[in-house]
Amino acid sequence: MDLSKLNEAQKQAVTAPPKPLAIIAGPGSGKTRVLTYRALFAVKEWHLAPERILAITFTNKAADELKERLGKLIPEGDRIFAATMHSFAARMLRYFAPYAGISQNFVIYDDDDSKGLIEDILKQMNMDTKKFRPNDVLNHISAAKARMFDSNTFPEFIRQRYGSWGYYFEVVHQVFMTYETLKEQSQALDFDDLIMVLTQRMEDRPELREMIAGLFDLIMVDEFQDTNFAQYEMLLYLTNPQYSAMNNVTIVGDPDQSIYGFRAAEYYNIKRFIDDYNPEVVFLDLNYRSNSTIVDSASALINDSPSALFERKLESIKGEGNKLILRRPFDDNDAAITAAFEVQRLHKMGIPYEEIAILMRTRALTARVEREFATRDIPYHIIGGVPFFARREIKDVLAYLRLSRNPMDRVSLKRILTMKKRGFGTASLEKLFNFAEENRLTLVEALKAAVESLLFKKLSMNDYLESLYTLIQTLQEMAEPAQAIYLVIEQENLLDYFRSISKSEEEYIERTENIKQLVSIAEESTDMDDFLQRSALGTRENNGGVEGVAISTVHSVKGLEFQAVILYYVTDGFFPHSLSVTTAEKEEERRLLYVAMTRAKEHLIFYVPYKQPWGNGFEQMARPSPFLRSIPKELWEGKPNEIESLYAPYSPQQKWSE
Repeated sequence: MDLSKLNEAQKQAVTAPPKPLAIIAGPGSGKTRVLTYRALFAVKEWHLAPERILAITFTNKAADELKERLGKLIPEGDRIFAATMHSFAARMLRYFAPYAGISQNFVIYDDDDSKGLIEDILKQMNMDTKKFRPNDVLNHISAAKARMFDSNTFPEFIRQRYGSWGYYFEVVHQVFMTYETLKEQSQALDFDDLIMVLTQRMEDRPELREMIAGLFDLIMVDEFQDTNFAQYEMLLYLTNPQYSAMNNVTIVGDPDQSIYGFRAAEYYNIKRFIDDYNPEVVFLDLNYRSNSTIVDSASALINDSPSALFERKLESIKGEGNKLILRRPFDDNDAAITAAFEVQRLHKMGIPYEEIAILMRTRALTARVEREFATRDIPYHIIGGVPFFARREIKDVLAYLRLSRNPMDRVSLKRILTMKKRGFGTASLEKLFNFAEENRLTLVEALKAAVESLLFKKLSMNDYLESLYTLIQTLQEMAEPAQAIYLVIEQENLLDYFRSISKSEEEYIERTENIKQLVSIAEESTDMDDFLQRSALGTRENNGGVEGVAISTVHSVKGLEFQAVILYYVTDGFFPHSLSVTTAEKEEERRLLYVAMTRAKEHLIFYVPYKQPWGNGFEQMARPSPFLRSIPKELWEGKPNEIESLYAPYSPQQKWSE
């Protein structure tokens, strides 16, 4: 096997024996190539079948890329089982449903479904949704599940995490219990359930974990620093010698790039893996992306972190390159205008707009930049907007298909009945749901029974329930997702509905184009359940557009790279964010800036305004991010007094936003 394109550390990682392996991969170090070549090595040298290799990636896009790369290298290489954590768990739960003790027809509730259900519960409890915000309640529930706490053990989780228990959490606990009951009645699992339920079942049922582990001869997990406790436990039951005979596991990660603490990610899982598995450890510290000035500045930043797990020295294969550029605009308006001129300057240097990115800590900072770009006809796109499968028109259409596969799905039925003005409100929906429960009917069966028993007095409501029942019955017999979508759109007259909810002709055209794209995607599948599963799991991803300058938060560009990067508002209050209070939170902010810096190949420009927005149209004096003090002065280009201002000591009255 030809390994001439790999450096020595990469070769060591690719050819390591079939036993536990930890690859600590710095930014731009070619980890995707290493993962691909390790899978290739396993097929060619260990004679493993591609379909017996499991590669767990952070996004569906990364999974598809790995399959495509391997498919180009060897015949049937695209048969590798590449999936995200949630996609893998969903497929295992569906395939082994009888052994897991769940319905094979379970539906997956995305974040919007879960928030909608929680909002309904809060309203039924007569709770103020401004005080008990559905998103906050869901975050508490999600955080508990990420640590393997269910609704019964939720109080223990809260006391461990916050050290107290009061009225607020008592209400959240009641919501949690009702939420779980309603999901069970609907035969539904949310995103966190996919991991938690599979892990619990494997813990309780050795035969299940043996069957799942027996499907694979090699398991590789990418972006391991972004796994949470429950995901680590899932891997443990599959690959640790204490529980499984399948111990050929490779993890790839970088604790210095762990930036998803708000999703319960635990970068310490890398150290835990090393302690639990005693693996061979390989460091990939040769950067192929950025020039040495960028690599040296990023290394200086991260090496100042007291939470670093490893002592490392990143190196670049490129030359010194351009120095870091410092810009100190006066305020928000000046920063946006200067950024527009900056982009035009870079473009005149020959850098395509698509190779320029403006990265910021929060999405709220994009407004003025977008306005300036529009005024000056600078093409741009926003990365991390509403994911395709989370768009309203897509979810509207898919609700019918979901209900046809799971006749207990109350979230989908509610969406259908309230989509148009058909007379169904909160009271009538509850009346229908209670009717189904009292008569031990599925929700679909209840549609017909409600008409026969004249549950509702309005003739139009009964006519629609009867029509919907007939449609769902027809959909249940259909295997082709695309044909089912065509039927729903035609019978429900959805194109006219989408026109009625669109604020402009352009918005209507965009909605219809999205529906066409949905049909195109559906035509690639002949399995309704697989199509719906992939659709549900896709509501958390948006790969963004490709035309023009990329404007994005740092979290949304993980894994991307650009010729030129403008870091917007590198000030105290944004890096670290004002809401980051603890040392651990501030160190994650340091890692976030590190990730942002290492997206740049040749040009890295820091915007450090003297004033910054502070809510409700107000501004306050801004101080440079304290993290910038870690960068050696000689790496900067700019006005000497402005560079010195980055390192000026704060007076006793000038405290960081701690």
